[in-house]
Amino acid sequence: MIHTADYGRALFELARQEGMDGEIQREMTEVCAILETEPAYIRLLDSPALPKEQRLFLLEEAFSGLSQYHLNFLKILCEKHAVNQYAACCKAYYKLYDQAHHILRATAMTAVAMSPDQKEALQKNLRR
Repeated sequence: MIHTADYGRALFELARQEGMDGEIQREMTEVCAILETEPAYIRLLDSPALPKEQRLFLLEEAFSGLSQYHLNFLKILCEKHAVNQYAACCKAYYKLYDQAHHILRATAMTAVAMSPDQKEALQKNLRR
């Protein structure tokens, strides 16, 4: 088992240093969505029954469009049989990204659904 906060921080620091933190954050959101819908694929990538070379090939085939740093990060997780912890690494990355960009996440809870105009007005007020 890996320490996901450390892995997320390591990727964030590298991405920030290279000026790619926003790009990798967007990529992570996409990869998380894909992996969330394919738990069998995660198990396959983490399986010790499949040789490492094959698991890495599968990653490269599926995610060849990612930045090299991000793809290499996924390969490291795959080598450690820790792709199942990718989402937790992403959460750590997102937290650091938000802190670095002075982003504070909020959830609006209302008694009735907000109209699109109300949502837009709320977002506008929160951006101040």
